[in-house]
Amino acid sequence: DYLDALEGDVWEEKPLSFKNFCSDIIGNSRVAPIQCDIGERMSQILRKDTLEELYGPEEAERLWKKTAKDNCLIIGKGGSKNFITQLAFLYIIYILLCMKDPQGYHGRDPDDNIDLVNMATSARQASNGFFNKMVSIVKRVTWFAGKFHPRQQDISFDKHVTLHSLHSQPEAAEGLNILAVVLDEVDSPEIDGSNMY
Repeated sequence: DYLDALEGDVWEEKPLSFKNFCSDIIGNSRVAPIQCDIGERMSQILRKDTLEELYGPEEAERLWKKTAKDNCLIIGKGGSKNFITQLAFLYIIYILLCMKDPQGYHGRDPDDNIDLVNMATSARQASNGFFNKMVSIVKRVTWFAGKFHPRQQDISFDKHVTLHSLHSQPEAAEGLNILAVVLDEVDSPEIDGSNMY
């Protein structure tokens, strides 16, 4: 139950910070400070008390002040939106897999899925712009070995965590327990003849 998860140790494995995750686990030490800042904002799924236990009061306060329910990236073509989003999603998945009970921590039933969604304007964009690269990264990164199963439109991870690559059909995300979602190219005025909203 949710309160029991609060009382015990949250971690099966103590997670690294976002910056250290990018360099030490993903193997990319070229993440610019602004990209790191955006990635931290997009991937912050922890309560303040958990942040304090992990990083101490000062760093926890810094991260907590960045916590936002909604993030909007308005960056031009070639501005690394997919790269930042991929790192943020991978970090969220990493954090969830480091937890003993990610469902309990987030107040969900033990058998519930935790879903992350990248929603694109078309199936082709969903695959080419985001999903295929994510599969490639996950396959390359040793830390994820044995913890995932790529399928046609999603990657199923251990602990009932799934990353979905969907296109913007109105019913595409029905029935999912979404923790984080990215709406890719949300400024597209019409999708398949109907407004996305």
